[in-house]
Amino acid sequence: MTEQPQWDSALDTIRYWDDGTPVAWVLGGADGHTPVAGTMREAGALLHDIARRRVAYTAFPEREAVVSTVFLTVPVPDDNSGILAFESLVSGGPLDNTRGHYATWDDAVQGHEHLCRLIAALLERSTTRPTAPPATARTRRAPTRAARARPRRRP
Repeated sequence: MTEQPQWDSALDTIRYWDDGTPVAWVLGGADGHTPVAGTMREAGALLHDIARRRVAYTAFPEREAVVSTVFLTVPVPDDNSGILAFESLVSGGPLDNTRGHYATWDDAVQGHEHLCRLIAALLERSTTRPTAPPATARTRRAPTRAARARPRRRP
């Protein structure tokens, strides 16, 4: 009978996909913003530390829109640049559920700022343009000349 591996040892080793890329990533390097291979335990701890993995956060309260850019501990694979370890997500507003994926921290900051500029421009356009009443709104029309000339019937 073979002995089953202990889960603790599996969590403390760096695991790799078939193509040789690590399964889990953590932030490291001299600046603390560079994705490096990590163990599942390290990635799990970082996953719960949103302050450490948050790149940027911007809220637009007038339209209840939020742009959040974070480091992903299990990144999105990309054919061109290897991994896309950072993600921006727009919640609410005119670009609801728009996502952007980036390879580096600096790219993520630029992508976050770009999304914020887009939302600000869309919000500015929507507030400066006069809006028509909603299709469900009932408006009372002025009576036509023919209707004014007709006598009203009384019961």
